[in-house]
Amino acid sequence: MTFNKDFDKFKIEDNLYPQSQMLLEDETDLILVKPNELTKTYGYLISSIFNNLIVVDTLEEALQHDSKWKAIVENDKFFSETLFVEMIIKNQKLNSAVSTKHIHLLNNQQSLDNCEVDTSLEKLATLDVPPCKDITSFSIKEIVSPWVNNLFAFNTEVYKNPFPKIENKKFDHYVMVASGWLWGWLLTANKWDPKKEYLTLFDISGTNLLHIENIIAKWSPWDQTFTDFMLGNTLAKEILIYSGWIEGGDEVKAREHLNDLWKQEMIRWASLNDSQDPEVGWDLFCEFFRKLQYASHEGKLSYVNANIISDSFLVKKLSTLTKGRAFWFISNIFTSYASRMWSAGSKDNELVWYETFKKKLNKDDVIFGRWPYYENRVIKMAKNVDVI
Repeated sequence: MTFNKDFDKFKIEDNLYPQSQMLLEDETDLILVKPNELTKTYGYLISSIFNNLIVVDTLEEALQHDSKWKAIVENDKFFSETLFVEMIIKNQKLNSAVSTKHIHLLNNQQSLDNCEVDTSLEKLATLDVPPCKDITSFSIKEIVSPWVNNLFAFNTEVYKNPFPKIENKKFDHYVMVASGWLWGWLLTANKWDPKKEYLTLFDISGTNLLHIENIIAKWSPWDQTFTDFMLGNTLAKEILIYSGWIEGGDEVKAREHLNDLWKQEMIRWASLNDSQDPEVGWDLFCEFFRKLQYASHEGKLSYVNANIISDSFLVKKLSTLTKGRAFWFISNIFTSYASRMWSAGSKDNELVWYETFKKKLNKDDVIFGRWPYYENRVIKMAKNVDVI
């Protein structure tokens, strides 16, 4: 099987993706040279993984810009997150600027005069990039309603336990974005009791919520592996194919791919018991899943299809209905490509949206995730795990 490079981000061992992505987010500016409307729109789409988005008229301006690291795009070439991560990795291995001829990545000590040109990187430029046949329709879909039909079957975040940072770990309600399985891992980390504590899963993506509902209602992990269910359940398989997680034509490859992703997930779950054994993770997951199905059966589980960035009224209504103390897991929603698209690259706007969201919650609620914040009056991104 030829492994899709875009899925390397989910691996546990020999995974340089997280540290490379952090370097992009913390120190690298995305610089577009005289972009057309589509290139600029793609820039907004991907800018959440960069420190800043800058538009200039010439390559000379781009090279002279005061940035610790520069990712420069010329001639309206396609680009993707995976492409830039791989260019960062190659740059650091070679300690020299890297270029595809039209896209360049270098730090402020490097020059394009003696850079490493690797045109093979161009094959990564369209990975996980939504196609555009018409700029108007594309902009409406990606800017007004991004994520609406997306599936986040697995998380790319590092699994970190926030609860040791919280003095009072008792919650009456967990309100969590239904992305991947990190929300379940967090519930397990804090010994969630579905007999006493409510769970609400929210998402802007109705497809993602339908996927989770289907798994909870139809899967028995004691009788069937995750992969067998995903490929045997018609709805689950169709969603995976539609969202690009597997290809429908080769079940052998799809099975191998899903097995690999699930093994990585179980290793993450095993970390709750200081282990790297996926069988340990599987035991913990099955214990959690039994609780999840109990909560669903007893009416302690609810689903909310909402955009917490813009749906202030619904956030307030939800907060009012979560009586007692709530734990909110928001992942990276307020520093995501969707928020950056809506804000046209403005971190100031993202911060305003986050502060507006926070004001809608109850005073004793806890928020876990990433968000824009002020440091010495300069907007930066919260890269580390943060709990309020």
